[in-house]
Amino acid sequence: MVTTVLNFSNANDLLNHICSWNNDYNGYVFRGQSSDTYQLIPSIFRENARYIADSEYPRNGTNSHFEYSQIQSEFKLLREFFKLADQNGLKVPISENIRRFLISKHDYNFAKSTDQDSLWIPDDLLDVAALAQHYGIPTRLLDWSYDPFISAYFAASSVNDSEGNLAIWCFNAEWVSTSMMRMSNSPLRIITPPNSDNQNLSAQRGLFTHISTPINFNDTSNVDKEVDRRPLDAQLDELLPMRMQNRDKTLIKLILPRSEAKDLLYKLMQHNYGDARIYPGYNGVADQVMRKFKK
Repeated sequence: MVTTVLNFSNANDLLNHICSWNNDYNGYVFRGQSSDTYQLIPSIFRENARYIADSEYPRNGTNSHFEYSQIQSEFKLLREFFKLADQNGLKVPISENIRRFLISKHDYNFAKSTDQDSLWIPDDLLDVAALAQHYGIPTRLLDWSYDPFISAYFAASSVNDSEGNLAIWCFNAEWVSTSMMRMSNSPLRIITPPNSDNQNLSAQRGLFTHISTPINFNDTSNVDKEVDRRPLDAQLDELLPMRMQNRDKTLIKLILPRSEAKDLLYKLMQHNYGDARIYPGYNGVADQVMRKFKK
């Protein structure tokens, strides 16, 4: 996948670049990261999340290597999130696959019901996964925003030192999605959950990319299938036809020195892109008040 890299020396130049009247990013979605060395990898696939699957029985430290164990541990996470939220009177997306056996401690039907046409994450659980992801549960969904300034906020607000660079990824999701609609059985999905059910998602103008994985727990030949932990851009090399892989500006990576993060964040907050807006509620307001005292 060809990624166009653009370097900026200061916050002003970066902000001027992402303004709609200076550059046409129509159809793009954006992702901010506090380091340009971070890859486009969903949270559940990162090394620091391996313990989730590895802690499941049998506890042999290898569960996270194989889809057979990894997917079942992810389902357990989503089911537990759904169950606790529901029991505490919080609104959860409709998911008959979870609710049907919610009274049971474990849902053994999930694995038994898969066949050669089954995919993870199934459509019935995508909205649940999106909600869980926005409240800290690691999933296979990768967060993006329609708003480049929100992505700039995420990149700048997570910087802890002045060494290295931060990055904002720009993905031409509309063009790729439209082009891939002509391809049969494409595993790449652009997930746009209902904003009305997710306050954070609405405030952050969020959406997700997801590469679905075929699963069939009733086929023993799948037991040794390894988890594909490659970043999104690397997987797109296989998923997109050659004519699309080399298309200029499918992926654009904007890079800014981390020493500019404080100034970038200050300028964003001057235009109401701060914690109170990104995280609606008292916690966001309090965090924004206290941010000025952080070193």
